Amino acid sequence: MKTTCLLLLLSLSLTLAQASQLEVEPVNQAFLPQGIRWQALSSNGFSYNFTSSLSQISGSNPATLTALGTLAFGLSYQYDTDIEKAFISNFGHKKSYVGLPQSIAFVYSPDEKLTLGFSAAQKYNSILDLGKIIIRTVQNPDGTGETYSVKHQTNIYSLSGILAYDLSQIFSGINLGFRYNHDNFWISQKIFGLKAEGTGSSSSFAFGLSYKTETGFGQIELASYYEQGVAINGTLEITGPDLLTIDPDYEPERFKTIVLLPNRWHLGANFNSGFGNFLIDLALIEWKSTGELKNTLEYSASYGRQFSEELYLSFGVFSTDRKLKEASYPGINNLSALFLTMGAKTTFMGMDIDLAIADSHLFSDSWREQTIFKIAVDKSF
Repeated sequence: MKTTCLLLLLSLSLTLAQASQLEVEPVNQAFLPQGIRWQALSSNGFSYNFTSSLSQISGSNPATLTALGTLAFGLSYQYDTDIEKAFISNFGHKKSYVGLPQSIAFVYSPDEKLTLGFSAAQKYNSILDLGKIIIRTVQNPDGTGETYSVKHQTNIYSLSGILAYDLSQIFSGINLGFRYNHDNFWISQKIFGLKAEGTGSSSSFAFGLSYKTETGFGQIELASYYEQGVAINGTLEITGPDLLTIDPDYEPERFKTIVLLPNRWHLGANFNSGFGNFLIDLALIEWKSTGELKNTLEYSASYGRQFSEELYLSFGVFSTDRKLKEASYPGINNLSALFLTMGAKTTFMGMDIDLAIADSHLFSDSWREQTIFKIAVDKSF
């Protein structure tokens, strides 16, 4: 009876986590918007098109790689506060493996025109925590006094190769860039002695361009790029000692699964003058292709100023509007958030230190209330 209950609980868990059996079309495992990693957050605020550190190169416009030095290495860490109720029934969200770097990156320019880059980064990281669930039986419909916990973990890691080329000798101010990503996912679920794990990998790419020109009022830079979404197929495998107790010859049950992240279209403008640095970014996110969310438009704006040779400060806003196609889950059809951002950049012992903070508590509901801290360190040689 106990094993039957465990199998039923695991089945319910898989349904909630949107896994499905091999003969059924699978549904997206990366369904929490809160799990997407913020490569764009830096001392510039929130900008996909105008990078200020190497930590961003796996998730930003590849054409801007030409501005990051001839030979440099970078490392970043990101800490996100937990969200106590990020989904239905107060299910929480938190980040896994908090001690791992958010990204590592390397850039090299063999000549004045060509710049090459490599990055390893987290693209998606989420633990959906269902909390303590009361065990109920026919004999004890109000509960046995025991509880169990269910956690659904999804991670996507990407290895990226980037190429940027300066076309200024042909077309003044124009840079082109291309990025190839090898995306890998890992999924894990655990209930008592039962465990479901799955892996998979696939490829994606990004293509971008930027244009920079000098005017009588200051320097203007325009940039745009397209980033292909992630689509990775894999298989979940269920194992556990409770299953072997029933049947020593038990073969692990397999479930087909898929991880999807949306296509993204980005457009940005950067105006740099004696009054400071003004950044605007727009992004069209094609969430519709991944399941329950509508396509959305995100925007960000920031202002920064170089106060001395050693210190740059900025502040800004970032709006993300995530809505379900239908109000399938009462009260959470709107996953929108408005983050306030602050950033700083300085140098220490020959290293560039990039700091950023984003917080959404003032202008977002409890589904998206979060504080995010990020530090990136770059060293040029």
